[in-house]
Amino acid sequence: MKNKMKQDSWRSRRAYGSGGHWLLQLQGRRRKALRCKQKMRLLHPLVSRPSAKPKDLEAPIDHRTEQRKTMNKPEFFVTPGYGEYMLNELHYSQAVKIGDRVETSGQGGWDDNLQIPELLADEIAQAFQNIERTLAAAGAGWEHVVHVNSYHVGGLPPEVNDVMVRLYRHYMPNHAPIWTQVGVAALGLPTMRIEIRVTAIVP
Repeated sequence: MKNKMKQDSWRSRRAYGSGGHWLLQLQGRRRKALRCKQKMRLLHPLVSRPSAKPKDLEAPIDHRTEQRKTMNKPEFFVTPGYGEYMLNELHYSQAVKIGDRVETSGQGGWDDNLQIPELLADEIAQAFQNIERTLAAAGAGWEHVVHVNSYHVGGLPPEVNDVMVRLYRHYMPNHAPIWTQVGVAALGLPTMRIEIRVTAIVP
């Protein structure tokens, strides 16, 4: 046994020269360090995990959030005919849609040449028709209207409400919207006696 150990020692010195003892110690330390590292990986798997890149830390894209952002982006609409004149000359649109909500600008009882009928009843009827045209441009209709604001010059004689109610029942036979009615001193055109704006919800 002793002879064999001497032979192994002699072989080691012969293989590594005079520095063989130092080299063996270095190899032993490396093997020990490797065993410790392997043990640490088993005990703490996250220790040896490579650091995450910045893109790996980014939150996943929520497509529902992106869809909501797209839905909530305002879309503006121009009523064919007089709406184009209003946009070019006065720089405003006739309707805006945000999500499922449509809001209109005030609509008078004018025609495409901005002429107002002589009879008040005809002017009110024309205003309702202009609301219908404007809602259609935004993909809505009177059936979607939930709120009406009406502005009146010259007071509120019985004729006004008679015509308004008759037209409400004509355009919205299946529901009654909320209504705010206001008397004012003047409107956008000198001969205007009524202006109507609405809010609609499109399902």
